[in-house]
Amino acid sequence: MKSIYIISFLACVLQIQVLAQCQQYRHSMKLDDTWISCNTSTNPNAERGESHWVMYDLGDIYKLGRTHIWNINQNERSGYGMSDIVIDVSNDGSNWSELISTSLQRAAESSFYEGEAGPDLTGSNARYVLITGLSNHGGSCYGLNEVRIENLGLADVTSIAKLNDVNFDLQLLGHPYDQEIMWETLADISEKYNYSIIDQQGKVVIQNQNYHNKVVRLNAKDLPNGTYVLSIKSDDVVISEVISIIHQ
Repeated sequence: MKSIYIISFLACVLQIQVLAQCQQYRHSMKLDDTWISCNTSTNPNAERGESHWVMYDLGDIYKLGRTHIWNINQNERSGYGMSDIVIDVSNDGSNWSELISTSLQRAAESSFYEGEAGPDLTGSNARYVLITGLSNHGGSCYGLNEVRIENLGLADVTSIAKLNDVNFDLQLLGHPYDQEIMWETLADISEKYNYSIIDQQGKVVIQNQNYHNKVVRLNAKDLPNGTYVLSIKSDDVVISEVISIIHQ
């Protein structure tokens, strides 16, 4: 059965946002719902060098299908939206293949904006999908609102790592977060792992290596409101979760 990966940059926490997403393809215009990169950083694909990029970890190797992309839609910031992009894919996060280069339209800065059909990736298998911005529609930053990728099922290849095989999983506690980031690793506490929290510009703001506590509590008081990626690595397993910090 086909399904859709919805890779959003902020979980909908307000009813109006949920309704907006359910109205065909309309998308929130809130800045907190957006990924913005104002400084280049080292691209996971070394061939791309220092660039504006966003990478998605799908958790396993899947057959990819159609895509739908929402460019940045905020008032007076639609120029940040990506124009020319290149999409690379990888099964291991290290070895990349260029899949397609394409262009995106500038968003309408309207609550009626419904994004656009992106490239059809049918026939491609990947765990990691990397979007690199080659140009934008004007302005000093680059951004996207949301990307949807059709999942056509597990690829007929050996998975990089099965979470069940290594007995490792993750549960967010008290999310969205205010003053404290909390999660629990569902694994033997003797199994060490590395974690990092990455902001919207790709900067690592918190990290720790060879950690083994099951429940983690981190001070979030000094982190600005916004969306972050929590990345946990244990052996060959990589778990990535988008988290939100909303100070009351």
